[in-house]
This record gives sequence, C-alpha cells and structure tokens, in this order.
Amino acid sequence: MTQQTNLALKKLKGIKPKGIKIKKDSKLEYLVSLLPKVFDYDFKIRIFWIRAENFFNRYSEHKEYFQSLIPEDLVLTNNLIESFVHSTLDLDINGINQFALGIFSGQLVNRLVDQNKKLNKPTKLYINGQGQEVNNLLNTVDSVDELIIDNFKGQQLGSGFGINSSAGTLAVINCEGYGAANCAAIAKGSADMVLVINCNGGMPVKHAAVHGKGINELVVIDNPIEVLPEQTWISSGHEGLIKRLITYNTSVDINPKFYKKYCDWNSDKDIEERFPKLLEYSKLIKKSNSEQEKIETVRNIRAYLKSIPLRGEYGRKLQNE
Repeated sequence: MTQQTNLALKKLKGIKPKGIKIKKDSKLEYLVSLLPKVFDYDFKIRIFWIRAENFFNRYSEHKEYFQSLIPEDLVLTNNLIESFVHSTLDLDINGINQFALGIFSGQLVNRLVDQNKKLNKPTKLYINGQGQEVNNLLNTVDSVDELIIDNFKGQQLGSGFGINSSAGTLAVINCEGYGAANCAAIAKGSADMVLVINCNGGMPVKHAAVHGKGINELVVIDNPIEVLPEQTWISSGHEGLIKRLITYNTSVDINPKFYKKYCDWNSDKDIEERFPKLLEYSKLIKKSNSEQEKIETVRNIRAYLKSIPLRGEYGRKLQNE
C-alpha cells in the first residue's frame, strides 16, 4: 500500500490503513479494505491519454479484474453501495486512482444487478451527493434498470453507461462538472434513456452511442454553461443511433445535418411545441428537495416520451453519403 493510500484511508471513519480487522457483519469496512487492490490495477496506458475507443475496447479485461475483487458470496444492497460511495468521497487520490475507484463502484452496481436478476428483481439505484465532489462516479454501469445520480460535483459522472450491454435509464441531475453521462451506450452497448438535467458543465453526453447499438431517448436540458467549441458534445454516431435527441437551453454542440437526417432531433422551439410537459418536469427536478419526487419525475419523463411517437423514419444505420 502506498503512503498516499495510507493517508487517504485514515480519513475513513473507524478504519485504519493497516491491520484492518473485518467484522463479520461489516460489509462496508470489507469493501473499503479492497481499495489498495483497486488502486493497484495497471491500465497499461496513461489515463489522461486514453481515448474512449482505446479504453472501452479493453473493457472486458478491466471488468474482469474489478469483478474478481468482489467475493461471490458478498450480498450487496443499494444502501451498501451508497454508503461505500460516501465513505470514499474524501480520499486524496490521483486521477488514475479516481478512475479505478469509479470503475470499481460501477462494478459493484453490476454485481448487484446480477444478484437481483437471480431473484427476478429489477435494480434501481438513486444516490445523492449532497453537493460533495467526486470524479468518475459509477463508471461503466452496464445493465442496470435505473440509475439516478443527483447533486454531485465532479467530472465524468456516470460515464460508460450501458457499455457493451443493454441498460435502462441513466439520469444525471442537479450536478456540476464536465463530462456528465459521457460514452453512454458505446462499444456494442445500448440504453433506453439518458437524461442530463440542470447540470452545469461542458462536454455532457460526449461520444453518445459511438460504436454502439443506440439510445432511444437522449435528453439534455438546462446545461447553459458557455464553453469552447472543443468542450461541447461532438459525436459522429458511428454505427450507433440516437432515435430521439432533445436539447433545451444547453451549450451542447451538434451536427444538424446528421441529426435531422438520422434521428428525431428537437431543439428549443420543437420542445416548447411538442413536449411542453417535459419542461415542467425539468423545473420540478431542479426545485424539488424530495428524493421520491425526483425519482418519480424521472420515471414520468420516460413514460411521457414513450407516449409521443417518433417523427419520420429513424433507427437506420449511418450510411456513407
């Protein structure tokens, strides 16, 4: 264990960096004790130079390593994962270790999904950061039914959602930091709905559906930060398709020629005319202090969009012109 990790673990209440004695019923302490192994993982490339396709093409081996750290008989719950996330928010770790921790937290959710499937239960997770800061939170959650990330500050929140799998809903709401919901449904993956609402930060939903099977509903509302062109969303959509794209009061940069031709693209005026209730839902998410109300609002948005037919012929693969 490095000195940096030792110092970081000292910040965790009741846990010492060496000689940890795991109580039989202390699953949280056990998960925290795995952090040195999490940080020991070698991505074999400097993290800041990783391109999306380079990392995600090797996702299976990353997933295999982090999944191997989680004992098969360790029963996970929503509360346990939420407690683990909050227990690690104050760690003083570098960018590569932040990335590793984000993937590990995502793999905890994936393991919970596997456990719930055996019980024929859906997996729906809501986590509120209470304004605290963390980077790469819950990365590579690939097959969850519903994931809502609320009130965090940090980079790349919820990235890699639905990667190489099939996922339901991702909602990143009331957050701050660039890269929210990046790389959703890439690398042969798919997602039903990706929402970024009331988030302040550049590059949201970048690389959406690149080399993936597609996203049914992609919505970015109230992300008004002014950023440089290279910090906005630029996605070629290679092979993957976004069936319906909704942007409102946002700096997201798009290619009108591509999206008007290949998806049901809606900008500010379209939304005011076609989806007036969507703006009401967005305002409710922004002002509500109720966890349950925000969860229900996200679900209402999904049901509302499903009730409105897509315009034109959409869903065909991108062809060379």
